[in-house]
Amino acid sequence: MFHLAFPVQNLNETIDFYTLILGAKIGRSSSNWVDFDLYNNQITVHQDVNFKKLIPVFGAEDIPVNHFGIILTFSDWQKLKEGITKKNIPFLIAPKIVFEGKTGEQYSFFVEDPNGYAIEFKGFADLKKVFAPNES
Repeated sequence: MFHLAFPVQNLNETIDFYTLILGAKIGRSSSNWVDFDLYNNQITVHQDVNFKKLIPVFGAEDIPVNHFGIILTFSDWQKLKEGITKKNIPFLIAPKIVFEGKTGEQYSFFVEDPNGYAIEFKGFADLKKVFAPNES
């Protein structure tokens, strides 16, 4: 489990996105920050009136250079993908298979939160292969 904290522009919009779209649960909170339980990881957002919405910067292979993500079992990834699709939330990068047929085969999609943060969700059929070495 990890902890990640970052500033946000609008706390209420951020709460709605992380709870209603991504299914996070609210932990501790105050009037200007909230802890979320996002797949057993602690995401903390702090309202900052000076924060400006980010614009994702795409690098090689059209992947956002600055992003964070969650690794899920394939079934949890599939459920989340279906939920996002049903809610008509646009994908920043549409669901696809990455490293198909190789040790690191995974399913991936990206969404953008209301603050411009790019979030990647990876699904693995076998979580033991998350850190498997590249094939030669």
